[in-house]
Amino acid sequence: MSRARRCSRTRNLATAPVSCRAHPCPGSRSPVCAPAPGDSAAHASLAALWMVNTIPGLAFEIIYPFVNEMIVEIGVTDDPERVGFYSGIVESLFACVQVLTVMPCSYASDIVGRKPVILFGVIGVAISTVFFGFSKSFSAMLLSRSLGGALGGSWAAMRVMAGEMVPREHHGMAFAGMGMSYRVGQIVGLPLGGFLAHPERHLGSFFSGQFWKDYPFSLPCFVGGAVAALSALFGAVFIREASAALRLLRRKSNSPVPGSPTTPIAQEPPSQVLPIRAILTPRVINILISNSLTVLLAEVLFALYPLFGYTPRASGGLGLSEAQIGAHMSIRAVIHIAAMVAYPWADRRWGTLRLYKACSALWPLNIALFPVAGYMARQYDDPDAPAVWAAVLVLFSVWSLTSFTWACLSILVNDAAPFPEALARLNAVLQIAIVVPQAVAPALGTSLFAVSLKTGIFNGNLVWIVLIVGGQHTPLTSLSLVAHAENGSMHLFCARVFLPRHPTPRPVCRCHSDSVRTASDLRACGHLIIRKPAPGGSLLRICHDPYAARPCPVFLGVIVYS
Repeated sequence: MSRARRCSRTRNLATAPVSCRAHPCPGSRSPVCAPAPGDSAAHASLAALWMVNTIPGLAFEIIYPFVNEMIVEIGVTDDPERVGFYSGIVESLFACVQVLTVMPCSYASDIVGRKPVILFGVIGVAISTVFFGFSKSFSAMLLSRSLGGALGGSWAAMRVMAGEMVPREHHGMAFAGMGMSYRVGQIVGLPLGGFLAHPERHLGSFFSGQFWKDYPFSLPCFVGGAVAALSALFGAVFIREASAALRLLRRKSNSPVPGSPTTPIAQEPPSQVLPIRAILTPRVINILISNSLTVLLAEVLFALYPLFGYTPRASGGLGLSEAQIGAHMSIRAVIHIAAMVAYPWADRRWGTLRLYKACSALWPLNIALFPVAGYMARQYDDPDAPAVWAAVLVLFSVWSLTSFTWACLSILVNDAAPFPEALARLNAVLQIAIVVPQAVAPALGTSLFAVSLKTGIFNGNLVWIVLIVGGQHTPLTSLSLVAHAENGSMHLFCARVFLPRHPTPRPVCRCHSDSVRTASDLRACGHLIIRKPAPGGSLLRICHDPYAARPCPVFLGVIVYS
């Protein structure tokens, strides 16, 4: 009998075959037979989520090409060497405020669902982006960024939702798509910020009115806010809520079976708010530390590049205009997307942790290429010289490979959840571990850059030397994760399922579907199998180490009935 026919005759989840729980029937509208995580509907919803994920890259970073010039024009400072200090404050404030809203948004996503929280955050980014374009003082710039940060704590729910939409073997694809979609937003947003700033200069008579002269940076912010609002509408229509279905599925599995000769042997306890200390296992803490160091280094470099490009060539920069800065960062984003296409293959080939370790080792090289590009620009006194472009393209290529660490960390954190109910809370903690260094990084990096230029220490290269030395911590923390995994001290992620008795022992794993009949079949794929007695039956726990080079991709639990 086919799986679809067996499942269509099932009246309650508790009596459904294990394979039906793992792969419910496509096309069914019942909670039990909802579309499987890997079917076309889930993939379409994931694609819609990727579309919405372009908004942080577009609406948030559209200001980077012109923020330094904006600070000078509105009169915050007239010293180009002090611009970095003020731009760092503006860029950091968003993350500082976001720290305060991440946990409340996590609780809200568990209660009302991921989708409403995500859409609320998108609308908040749209509003704050438009307000930023009308800023005529430093305090107005800070206020608009604070608004965006306060409403932007919902992005952790997007990462959780991406992990819930697809099974574990597709997480590489899902999180690589999240990274690629963010870079697509950069590709569109960064050149828009450069080309649309001062439209009265570049876009002809239509924008020659007094309004555009009074608010020369409003047009890119208008466009960014409009795209964010349209994406919120798109997400409201096409993103399928995941968490509500999961909660309904859990309630169904815990309900007694009407008319059944037996009731479920064991039931999950009622859903409750999980304390943070239950989530912060030693393994999770190690990953969060590694994640924070990676984010700190990445955000320092990202905040430095517009300032590095804006700085005159005589002072060690590239001497670029706003439009050239936007074009450079868009080229970087294109190279990053091209590299991320290969990420799912690399993740399958070498394993998530090994790939993370290799890419983390590239950070010092990435930093060292900044002064090399500045030296080339100073030697040729032309940012468009072939040697300068060669140095910049090598810098962007290595930078794109280091960006693999973002996708790796997203997978590592999801795998580190000690139990499924901890996923949302763990991603909220992860978001705090991201936004805290994001809050510190821009001000730290740009201020250090300004100090390097002002003092002339090491011929103005103090910032790069400090970052190269500090960048050694990222590969070192990845080595500590490997050591824990090899020593067997990291907890293996397990899932337990209890079902009524069945006359035939049938272990079923999602990665093998119905082809698995015995425990020996499962041992052949590398699973660790532990039998535990259960009242009225036997529970077979299937575990795997998610940091192995080729882990068994998906597992939900396997039952042997007595």
